[in-house]
Amino acid sequence: MILLFLRAILFSVPRHLTILAALTAVDNFDFSPLPAWTGTAVSFLFQFLITYFFTEWTLIRRVPRFRDGMLVFFVFLIAGSFYEALVMVYFGDYTWQNVWSNFSWSSLYLVFVYALAVGLAAYRLRRKKIQSSLPEGLEA
Repeated sequence: MILLFLRAILFSVPRHLTILAALTAVDNFDFSPLPAWTGTAVSFLFQFLITYFFTEWTLIRRVPRFRDGMLVFFVFLIAGSFYEALVMVYFGDYTWQNVWSNFSWSSLYLVFVYALAVGLAAYRLRRKKIQSSLPEGLEA
């Protein structure tokens, strides 16, 4: 469990940098003939896919259980929030008091997206690992 925690902390850094790069690219892309909400939907899709793949990468060495998925989810959520706060303070004109006021109730949508991505990745990886360990001809 400790090794999984350390692995999740390790993979949360490139995950956050990848999400930051993807969201910067989405902000600089012009979705003009499409509705205004298209950029938001694409950014949620990118965050889902990036979190999904980094979750699989984090859990690839074991058959994930429910608590492994929860550990990865909370590490990604807490570490990602901390990294986001660091980026806002370092690159923006924010103080630590202003940073926490920017996290609003609409941030719960991202929590749901992260939970869905981690849950689906853990479930798929568990099914895949169990299926590969079964004798030929058996289905799980």
